[in-house]
Amino acid sequence: MRYYFDTSALVRYYHIEPGSAKVDALIREPNSTHLLSRLTVLETQSAFALNVRTGEITNADFVLLTKRLKADIALRRLLVVRVLRRQYDRAEHCSPNMA
Repeated sequence: MRYYFDTSALVRYYHIEPGSAKVDALIREPNSTHLLSRLTVLETQSAFALNVRTGEITNADFVLLTKRLKADIALRRLLVVRVLRRQYDRAEHCSPNMA
């Protein structure tokens, strides 16, 4: 199965919060592929930084989480894919009933 992770889902993989168990299960699913955009990588690092500013995590945690994210990308556990304008446009016009 192929899964496309947005920022809110990806942050739940690295930082325990409601929904983290579901995301973890998807990532550990055998023979699954996990896709994300370059923007998701940037936004995830930004979310980690926000967690530092709000006191949810320490600066050392930020460094560790960022390293884990980069390692998961380098090891191809997470695949960063190019998202084209037409794909953004299509996603913008999808209804909740479309799959």
